[in-house]
Amino acid sequence: MSDDRPRPWWKRGRPALTPPPDAFDASLRLPALLAPGGVAVWTEPVDRQAVVAALAPRVADAAGLDEALVLRLLQKRDALGSTHLGEGVDLPHARVDGLEWPAFALGLTRGGVADAEAPTEVVWLLLLPPGAAGLGTTAQVARACHDADFRHALRTAGGTADVRAALARWERAHEAPPAAWGS
Repeated sequence: MSDDRPRPWWKRGRPALTPPPDAFDASLRLPALLAPGGVAVWTEPVDRQAVVAALAPRVADAAGLDEALVLRLLQKRDALGSTHLGEGVDLPHARVDGLEWPAFALGLTRGGVADAEAPTEVVWLLLLPPGAAGLGTTAQVARACHDADFRHALRTAGGTADVRAALARWERAHEAPPAAWGS
């Protein structure tokens, strides 16, 4: 990244030339990839565009990216087809040139997403590095979202701290390797 761009949250406070964490580093587990303040909760039905618009600045800031760029990349990906995983989970995502590590924000819609193609209560907004990098993260998210206990924990979470705790519990229970494995 050039010096004039904001640095991702995981690099703030580090010298600019510090190499990225090792791929096996615990900092690459899902709880660490969740943007600070990266959870938004709606108690009434909300449309998908409003969810994405609320989550995009959270993950863009965390990744040191321009919000408008993130929104354009998400729209481009959405034009290719559905991102609904089933089980009430939607996964809007985009690959971002120059992004070193995945980052995500999470929308919890207690009243559901009003204009979703299928009932949706959980929206993961995931940014991935280009190429095959980040496939491990996508696989971790998909596995976690197919776990009924984990989905229940998300549906009852009150915010970012509860979601991080649910992610950590799920990883411990499934002995999940760091999300960057397979990247």
